[in-house]
Amino acid sequence: MNNWLNEYSKERSRITYRNNFNNFLEWTGKTPKQLVEEFDQQKTRNLILTYQNHLMTKYKPNTARALINTVRAFYTSQCEPVRKLKRRIVKARAAKGEHVFSVDDLRLIREVGDFRDKAMISTAASLGWEASAFLDLDRDFIEKQVNRAKSQNQDFIAFDWLRQKTQSEQFGILTPTALHDLENYLNTTKDNPTQKLFEITSQGLNKWLKAKVEKANVVTTGDVRFHLIRKWLMSSLSNAGLNAFEIKLILGKSIPITDATYLQTLKKSALEKVKKAYPKFLSLVHYHNAAIKSNETLKLAIEYMKLQEKLREHLKEQGLLKHMPPQLDKQFNQTMNLLMEIEEKAKPKKGEKTVESEAQEES
Repeated sequence: MNNWLNEYSKERSRITYRNNFNNFLEWTGKTPKQLVEEFDQQKTRNLILTYQNHLMTKYKPNTARALINTVRAFYTSQCEPVRKLKRRIVKARAAKGEHVFSVDDLRLIREVGDFRDKAMISTAASLGWEASAFLDLDRDFIEKQVNRAKSQNQDFIAFDWLRQKTQSEQFGILTPTALHDLENYLNTTKDNPTQKLFEITSQGLNKWLKAKVEKANVVTTGDVRFHLIRKWLMSSLSNAGLNAFEIKLILGKSIPITDATYLQTLKKSALEKVKKAYPKFLSLVHYHNAAIKSNETLKLAIEYMKLQEKLREHLKEQGLLKHMPPQLDKQFNQTMNLLMEIEEKAKPKKGEKTVESEAQEES
């Protein structure tokens, strides 16, 4: 049993698996050594399925599945994988009665927080990682990413990470808001640096989020937990047009080895799509949306002016403007002059930031 548990690098993982497996040992009345010595594919498979039936009378499907998978992991490590179980293990079910975060919810939470709160919520929303990976973030590593982005005047920065839970590659992307908030947080805590970026437990993380939701007066529709930010990002990236592989890469979900060959291409496309999606779907700063709406209004005004000019040209071609009243002709000329003026003012001057680039900075 210890040989198996020592394969896990994290202490909390070893504790969880030990507790789960002790549940199985108590039910069988056997020792780990006896289980290994008595291993037989058919008998062990039947034992696991019988144990599953027992668990289903006491626990919800997702809990039962987690306990069964712990037993399977033990046999895989100390004997061999138990075959013909894949379709017979209880399926995971979507949790019910949970709150579904919106980008406005996260903005409200960020607004009521201090430097640490802002850094935590914007980083969580930027990465979309599960609690264990989020809590494993190394302060020195992230500080180097922030400094590099600043030195190269980058609004976004991406980095590779290995998800300990599944050994899957994660492609971390820090957005402009996350970089801004992290810089403030790191500067204000430089006199008391810690090894981890955020010193807090997984349980503390859920309590922290619930407290911030309450402080921000977010109207919830169900239970609140940190994992729901991961679900929010997955949904937001999908709505923004990222494909399944790009989303899996960002969130650290397993990608089949046959598709993993294209990871480098995936990284490039994922980053570019996140950049485009950020102002509308991912930004936690209200100013970004205001800038977008202003820009869209300007474009509509220009289009309207162009349509007016097209109408004038059409009327000319049809010979309908030969005897046009001077006042109407004057109005058409004013419309054309106004169009030219708007288009000229809309063009960014040399070295001047556009509305889109300003939308990537906090006002």
